[in-house]
Amino acid sequence: MSHLQVESSCCHWSLKKFAQFHIFTYLHSSNQKNLTTMNDNILSHKSFNYSLEIIDLYKQLVDEKEYVMSKQLLRCGTSVGANIFEANYAFSAKDFVHKLTVSRKEANESIYWLRLLQFSQFLDDSQAEGLVKQCDEIMRILTSSIKTARKNSNL
Repeated sequence: MSHLQVESSCCHWSLKKFAQFHIFTYLHSSNQKNLTTMNDNILSHKSFNYSLEIIDLYKQLVDEKEYVMSKQLLRCGTSVGANIFEANYAFSAKDFVHKLTVSRKEANESIYWLRLLQFSQFLDDSQAEGLVKQCDEIMRILTSSIKTARKNSNL
């Protein structure tokens, strides 16, 4: 590994930690009254971290000259968090549930692409299992949040 690569990866790690700190700070300091609960803040944080992991994996796969599946994974994997963040500013309970449902569908799709990359040997088992586990945890929280929101809103 060259000095430039080491410096670059250290810099990337610092930027990653910086972004995580600021998103965490934002989530916990927001005073806006909306449809979210404490669980949704955890969900936003976990989905943001998952998106960062997916971006790192995408870069790795592109370096290995895999473009098609990696792009699909990048789109759906980062969409999970984007829809969760969008749900935090939903204009109604129905819209909130819809955004979380879309996020859950995107998470499910990302598991598909992770498994396909794993079984086509672009991704080793341990890396695939770690990301699938993260995504599965997000899906469980999403499912719980959707059920709670529906119950509380009589949807």
